[in-house]
Amino acid sequence: MTNQELTTCALNNIPIKVAVINNGALGMVRQWQTLFYNQRYSNTVLHSGPDADGTPARGTRVPDFVKLSEAMGCYSIRCEDPADLDKVIEEANSINDRPVVIDFIVHEDAMVWPMVAARHLQRRGPGRARRPPRLRRQRRRLRDRERTTPMAEKHTLSVLVENKPGVLARITALFSRRGFNIDSLAVGTTEHPDISRITIVVNVEGLPLEQVTKQLNKLVNVLKIVELEPAAAIQRELVLVKVRADSETRSQIVEIVQLFRAKTVDVSPEAVTIEATGGADKLEAMLKMLEQYGIKELVQSGTIAIGRGARSITDRSLRALDRSA
Repeated sequence: MTNQELTTCALNNIPIKVAVINNGALGMVRQWQTLFYNQRYSNTVLHSGPDADGTPARGTRVPDFVKLSEAMGCYSIRCEDPADLDKVIEEANSINDRPVVIDFIVHEDAMVWPMVAARHLQRRGPGRARRPPRLRRQRRRLRDRERTTPMAEKHTLSVLVENKPGVLARITALFSRRGFNIDSLAVGTTEHPDISRITIVVNVEGLPLEQVTKQLNKLVNVLKIVELEPAAAIQRELVLVKVRADSETRSQIVEIVQLFRAKTVDVSPEAVTIEATGGADKLEAMLKMLEQYGIKELVQSGTIAIGRGARSITDRSLRALDRSA
């Protein structure tokens, strides 16, 4: 009820009863924060300054609902002790010629139940409040959206571009504008010096990725884009890792290197440098085995991939480049 509505009731001598549950804070109802916002409380304390007699117990009430309602022509009562509750309600019901405002003082963490219609409480049992229908519909829509929304997964794109300055920057800018995180990026020339191949691994849903690939195709220097499926492509990564090694652990490290078909490319009295190629799972397993000896330095390349079989994605792109030239 607004101040204008309360004043209208006072001018027309309407004997309504208004209960103010006053926890001395201005903000969202505490129950809503507890139930739906993981107890992330946000409020402004309304009490400030000492009492009139100088004691720091409660401070000045801002606003003072008793004085505010009396100024509007209402009958006002303040109830601070739960033992006075019945007496205060009886006094309020005895006033029949004007509105009555009762200022119930409660603790700042007090819960004011029930917050929903009584029929929900009766259906679910005492003390078990049910969410209002509007909130239930919203939660149902969110659950349905989560079921129908495809999960993000890794996609490997092979992009053939003209070997010219600035092409890589324009391609990565398309992904950054969409907010996509590129997991891996590898660039190098192909068998044709005028064509470079960019291998991009991105973790994204299928539909947004399709929109990005369509925009990539519109770039002048992009010749072809192919998504390489894991089952129809060979994917490899390169890792150079420097591991702590002494006379006691060097032989154990060499055994792990041989187990994963890696190579020892450098040896020093205190460290061993290992080169390994393979899939992401293989390299992750090898690094996990080497962690116990202490990894001093790690360098890992991006994923490179090529399709299986005799077909090549470069042939048609080279003919298109010749025609444009």
